[in-house]
Formats: sequence, C-alpha cells, structure tokens
Amino acid sequence: PFYMLTWTFLMRKKNAFHELPGNSSLWTIGFVKVFQTSKTLYQNHRSLMWFFFNVALVEASQQSLASISLTYMTDTLDFTALESGIAFFLLFFFSIVGALIGKISLYFINPIRSNQLCLIFTVANTVIAALILSGPGQQFRAYVVASAWGIGAGWKSVVERFTTCQIIPKGQDAELMGFYLFSTQILVWLPTLIFTAMNESGVDQRIGLSMLIIFNLGGFICLCLMGSYDKCVRLANSIQTKQQIVDDNDEDNKI
Repeated sequence: PFYMLTWTFLMRKKNAFHELPGNSSLWTIGFVKVFQTSKTLYQNHRSLMWFFFNVALVEASQQSLASISLTYMTDTLDFTALESGIAFFLLFFFSIVGALIGKISLYFINPIRSNQLCLIFTVANTVIAALILSGPGQQFRAYVVASAWGIGAGWKSVVERFTTCQIIPKGQDAELMGFYLFSTQILVWLPTLIFTAMNESGVDQRIGLSMLIIFNLGGFICLCLMGSYDKCVRLANSIQTKQQIVDDNDEDNKI
C-alpha cells in the first residue's frame, strides 16, 4: 500500500527530458537506444565496451550464486533451512568486509587490477568449494566458503562502481549508467539455466557449481582487454572535452 501511495499521490509531475523521435514508440525506443549506445561504444570507446562485457558476465555469476548455492546446499550437502540461513548470513555479513577490502585496495592499485585480483580470489574460492564440499556433514567448510564468496561480492561491488564513475565521460552519465544497469541484468538468467539443465540431465552438481568459473574467467579476460586504467580515464576525459566543445559551439550558434 505504501509503495502504491508513493506512485499515485507523492510523485510530482515532471516534464520529459526528451521527446520521442518521429515514427518511434515507447515499446521500441529502449531497444533502439541500447543498440545506438552499443554502436557508439564499439566505434569510440572500446575500453568501456569491454568493461560492460565484464559487468554482464561477472554479475550473471554473482547474482546466480544465491539460487545455485541454495540448491547445492540442499541437495548435495543436505543442509537444513537453518544451516542454509547461517551460510547466507555469513555471505552477506562478509560482503561488508569485502567492501572495506575493495576500498583499501584502491589506495595501492588501480581499480582494474583490484577487480582482477577480486576475480582471481572468487575463482579460487569456487574451485575450492567444488573440491572440498562433496557431501553432508561439512557445515564448517561451507560456512568458510560462503564467507569468502561474501568477501568477493563486496569487494567487486565497490571496485566496479568506482571504475564506472571514473571511466564514464561526463555529460553521458545518465545514458551510460543506464547501460551499466542494463549490463548487470542482461545475462543473470543464463548461469541458473545452465545449472538447471545440467542438474536435470544428471550431471554432478559440483560440475554445475564449477560452471560459474567460466563467467568469472570471461570477465577477467574482458578486464585485460580494457587496456591500462590511465588510458581509459584519459579517453573518457577526451570525449568529455570534445562534447563540451560541441555544446559550446551550439550555444554560440544559438546566440
């Protein structure tokens, strides 16, 4: 009820920032904008394009972890609801620790390197989980692995958002932040679908859990393809400068 109240009575009317182009509709304009932004990134800002690929792959792995690990703990480890709840509590709690680690790391290394270290840590933890969690009676091991996953999730969250703010050209914040959110959701269904298909086919769930490593390794490769962090920042600033010159010229023409 309170949610409905905010949308019906508390939201004030606001004029649209942009008008729909001719022969366009609200049903298709979103797809058109995503295509145009993708084309612009490919032509003018390859490093940012690879960063968004990294976001799509790693977020798919991170956001699927909850459902996949719950199935794994229930079927393979024979966890009770309480034991699964403790594991998830540790995951969320240690994500705070991971966020602090991510923040501290930025004082010593650039965010791309920090992100790569985070992915190496997460991949190593997933490999260990698949190797040592094989059956019932391994609650303590599972709690340690869940805590490590939490550290990786919190670490990635801080570093990823910091990187986004640094390499997005000013003046394109709204468009590219929207594209960033799009990237975080575009592949979230895929790991769960693959795990479910493997599970229904009788494949060992440890192999299904290891499948998450592929997404993290793909994200790591995308970070490598971004190039140096300093180059990414310089490119973002150069695009900002060019856009500012165009805007100034438009203002002069109006005057």
